[in-house]
Amino acid sequence: RIASARLLEQRLSRLDARRSDAQTEARRAREHADALRRLAEQRQRRRLYIGVSVALLLGVFVASWMAWRAVEARAASERHAEEARAVRDFLTDSLLAQANPYTSNHREIRLKDALDVSARAVADRFKDSPGTAAAIALTLSDVYQGWADYEPALHHHQQGIAALRQAEGEHHPDVARALTELCLLARRAGEV
Repeated sequence: RIASARLLEQRLSRLDARRSDAQTEARRAREHADALRRLAEQRQRRRLYIGVSVALLLGVFVASWMAWRAVEARAASERHAEEARAVRDFLTDSLLAQANPYTSNHREIRLKDALDVSARAVADRFKDSPGTAAAIALTLSDVYQGWADYEPALHHHQQGIAALRQAEGEHHPDVARALTELCLLARRAGEV
């Protein structure tokens, strides 16, 4: 309740100012609420953009890594296919062709003689594929050891180790294993 007429008059005279102040305050509150809403939307968009950017970067990284792995796998596959072709050609052209009576001057050739002739060409034929040269040379060494012909076995084993070092590096476990076998083979061949 208003206590006096004077107080009522003062309040009525200030009514327009108070309405104006209330409208200004309401407008400011709406503007503040709108600003807070826009800020929240911007933060949400920023989080979304960051999330999408991280996902895209991660996707690009994974795709690049997978592409690199695919290129590496393809190169390895091509390398293995080339080595397989080279081994096949070696077996058919160098070794088995000697037993063909139509293409060879030898009507009756022993396997050991054919192997002796073919084995001489291993290092030159596979100089670009040291892993294949190592595998063939070490296999030849095993064959000659089986025949108790230790001198050529030792020679091929040494060639195999040299090719294995070139293909795998000095500290590869296969090199250490082949060196151990070389010591045993050298003793059998009479080299103390």
